[in-house]
Amino acid sequence: MAEREQEHRHNVEETQLNGAIASEKRGVTSGLLCVLIISTAGCFFCFKEAPVQGASVIISVITAIVGTFVYGRRKQTQERIETARIEASQMNLQLEDHPDSTPVANQEGRP
Repeated sequence: MAEREQEHRHNVEETQLNGAIASEKRGVTSGLLCVLIISTAGCFFCFKEAPVQGASVIISVITAIVGTFVYGRRKQTQERIETARIEASQMNLQLEDHPDSTPVANQEGRP
């Protein structure tokens, strides 16, 4: 019974992971398409005697791309910090749950 539950849990986790990967691939592909289309329009404006408008379109695209990556990096960093905090709190709870566990001394020799 427990083996079937564990197998089911693994299947669910794998399905969720595959879905997240596919979603990210679709997002990257659609983002790339949008950037290419808008950049092409900006270049078209630059060559058709509207350099100010073309340059503003291209600068807007570059700004959006950089902003997206900066936001994504910050979000990823925050998620890693939160995960580390959760894992650290779980480790402390596990240590406190076991009466046989003794505190480990730090480098200064204090527990």
